[in-house]
Amino acid sequence: MTDPSQDDRWGAPGGGQPSPAGDAPASSGPPSFEKEQSGPAPFTSSSSFLEPYPSQSQYPPQGQYPPPYPDRDPSAGLRPVAAMTTAAVVLAAVVTGGELLIGLSGFAYSSDTLWTAYDTLTVVTSLAWLASFIVTGIWLTRVRRNAELLAPAFHHQRAWGWAWAGWVVPFVSLWFPLQVVRDAVTASASTANPAASHSPRPPFGLWWGTWLAGMVLTSAAAQQPTVNAAAGGVTIGGLHLLGAVCLVVSLSAWIKIVRTARSLQQAAG
Repeated sequence: MTDPSQDDRWGAPGGGQPSPAGDAPASSGPPSFEKEQSGPAPFTSSSSFLEPYPSQSQYPPQGQYPPPYPDRDPSAGLRPVAAMTTAAVVLAAVVTGGELLIGLSGFAYSSDTLWTAYDTLTVVTSLAWLASFIVTGIWLTRVRRNAELLAPAFHHQRAWGWAWAGWVVPFVSLWFPLQVVRDAVTASASTANPAASHSPRPPFGLWWGTWLAGMVLTSAAAQQPTVNAAAGGVTIGGLHLLGAVCLVVSLSAWIKIVRTARSLQQAAG
């Protein structure tokens, strides 16, 4: 039997199969089954023993191994975002317009009147806020999951569930939505697609700063009839209108953000 260290099964030409064990040449006649000596039979190799070992030709040359999952397309399974982007922009514009009308009607507010135009517009705009929250949550969830497919190695600071909860959970709502939106759009831009190099950085800071200012001012105006029954229309209308102006600026930045996300993901898919 040959020395195992001399086995050249990976280097032999024509498939690299090992040479038969032993140094004796193969006989031309049929094999003999007569027992020539006592003791255990000597070890003999057979082709059936070598079948589990693949030939060397089945392996690529050293240093040229293909990447894992070569047939996997990172853009496979992307959900369309165009329709949801349009719906999110339209509802955001409706909400912002409603806040402007509330601010203008607030100047005529009177605590002596049981129901005013200010109250009616507040109820209608609140329904628009609810619809905008639902559509924006769907849009952001879809964009976030698409971003995870396009850039699986990208580290998102928040789980995808915060695309919904981040807007309503107290205290963390001051910065969680910004992180979720910014990471989703940034991850979409990190993929190698033609739109990434031509898309300017969206105005995340402007959007979120004016959003927070608008929410604080409009909320303060809405609390005036309850906190101070003698509050004049100038106080209520002035606060609300100033907050609505902040929301208009925030809306312009938000439109740029959602359109950037849409163009990036459409170019990748």
